[in-house]
Amino acid sequence: MARPSALLVRLCSLLLLVTFQAQAAVITWDDGAGDSNWNSALNWDTDTVPGAGDDAVINFGGGLVVTVNTAESVNSVTCNDALTLSANTLTIAAASTINDFSQSGGTLNGAGTVTLTGTATWTGGTQSGAGNTTVQSGTTLTITAAANATLDTRSMTNDGTIVFIGASSYYLNNGAALTNNAGATVDIQGTAVNLFPLAGTGSIDNQGTFLKSSSAGTSIVTVFFDQTGGS
Repeated sequence: MARPSALLVRLCSLLLLVTFQAQAAVITWDDGAGDSNWNSALNWDTDTVPGAGDDAVINFGGGLVVTVNTAESVNSVTCNDALTLSANTLTIAAASTINDFSQSGGTLNGAGTVTLTGTATWTGGTQSGAGNTTVQSGTTLTITAAANATLDTRSMTNDGTIVFIGASSYYLNNGAALTNNAGATVDIQGTAVNLFPLAGTGSIDNQGTFLKSSSAGTSIVTVFFDQTGGS
């Protein structure tokens, strides 16, 4: 009886391996549907929408702006065009880069580190999960969150510039942490930008420059603030 059991285990393992290999793929945007929607299968070179084990590559050019119009989950994203998240949830498991990212709602989720390498704006919605959002050196992330922007559990690392504009609240919830590295800048330009936790605690570790360049209004910071360098 031992032999059939061992054989069955081997066959099951092989089946799982083949299934995983068949499912996981690098899937590249080819704009076949021409509607800029992530969930349009014809927009991808395999005519299938990338799934949880897949690496999505968007490098089409021509001013393309891809909209995440349904909840999506992928292994990674490499986007050299523009990506917009206004609703729904985009879950990213592994290291990714996005050249032009705009979030006005919805949720950026997952355990992967998402590096913003070009133009980046955040006007609403949540960034969550065990992962990290990194603002690359030379990149500016502009946060104009009239609808509030929330960093929940997730960490954010700034190697470039983060600018807060307008009168808004930026929530750092449930252990969320913002690290402003040496040589990087966080600039509060808005008249009444408040940084505080809405649930649990949040923290800011400043090793670079953290300032309020606008003399108008008052900004309140009620998260843990650790000055480990910089000014």
